[in-house]
Amino acid sequence: MTITPSASYSFTVRLEIRDKPGMLGRAASVIGKAGGDIGAVDLVEVTAERVLRDITIKARDSRHAHLIIDRLQAVTGVKVANISDRTFLMHLGGKIEVRSKVPIRTRDDLSMAYTPGVARVCLAIKEDPRRAFSLTIKQNTVAIVTDGTAVLGLGERVFYPSYAAAPRLLADLSAVEDQAFGGGVMWSGSHMFLLAVLILLHRAMEAEGRKADARVRPIV
Repeated sequence: MTITPSASYSFTVRLEIRDKPGMLGRAASVIGKAGGDIGAVDLVEVTAERVLRDITIKARDSRHAHLIIDRLQAVTGVKVANISDRTFLMHLGGKIEVRSKVPIRTRDDLSMAYTPGVARVCLAIKEDPRRAFSLTIKQNTVAIVTDGTAVLGLGERVFYPSYAAAPRLLADLSAVEDQAFGGGVMWSGSHMFLLAVLILLHRAMEAEGRKADARVRPIV
């Protein structure tokens, strides 16, 4: 049974090709004879002596992909500069992210999503805990896992709706993204000013291409 090349085993190879008529055709012919299915061919750079191109190729499996690369490496005037597995690139960093469903554009939006409007929701859930399923993400959550080191100090009051809103105001973050960004610092309204300064500093460093020292963590 013949297996057809598929995107599951596709890769992009960057070739340095001698700047001479027919060289691209020679490389394409080698790929075709090896059974590869050529997709996109992108021009990256042209110099006086060589042409740099990215060629996307579908293979039948991993062994077939290696065979195609070996055949290309054997072509005189063609150098394999880089190889990228497109499937693994898609999975880098994971494929799932958490985003807020509620845009905050006006003062009315702010007063409803955060203080003072969110306090009404907290109190409503305190009076009837079953409403947490309709007023928070609990209905879409398998589990909320914590080591107990970052809990908002509101006593017996329900805090999640407030916490879910706070990060959105400062940096367009979800509550889950906030955990990764600030180690759980966006908790209390009394710290809003300091956190706003922190966000501004972070954005300024990003604009300059600098990274904060991972050992430095805000203490509030």
